[in-house]
Amino acid sequence: MWNFTRDEARLICDALNLVWLEDNLDDGLNRFVVLGEVHKKITSHAEHSKWAVDGPVLIGKLKALEPAQVRALVQAVRQFWEYADLTTDQKLRKASLVS
Repeated sequence: MWNFTRDEARLICDALNLVWLEDNLDDGLNRFVVLGEVHKKITSHAEHSKWAVDGPVLIGKLKALEPAQVRALVQAVRQFWEYADLTTDQKLRKASLVS
């Protein structure tokens, strides 16, 4: 569905942790919030060195997502945070954020 690197997926999950996104929100609003939170995480100096992520490339990938893909991404991130017993890599795979 998407082609995120491990670090990109981790950054997205971290950026959207505790962000309230609903399946019934307007697709444009979900896209706006996802892009805004990820951009904020990328530009945060303290967070920037945490992942090996090319910020403009990741933002480009997110902008290219169709509305249904944004909804699926929001659901996958929600699932990621529900898998408390697993390692980060296991959670990423189980939530289908990486292969």
